[in-house]
Amino acid sequence: MELTNENNFDPTPELNSSPVPILFIPFNNEKLKCNNCGNKYSNTQLYKQKYFSVLNMSQQEI
Repeated sequence: MELTNENNFDPTPELNSSPVPILFIPFNNEKLKCNNCGNKYSNTQLYKQKYFSVLNMSQQEI
């Protein structure tokens, strides 16, 4: 008995890479500055979660 794949459906027929880089905030809570740009992270008051306060960064700055 020969096994054949009758389902030739490709769920990602035209998947392309995004030109926008993805920047990750590290899990190390002692880290205060971004590895990529050197800007200081902002923290939420309740759980001290980190985020960038600069929202309008262009790709040239990244």
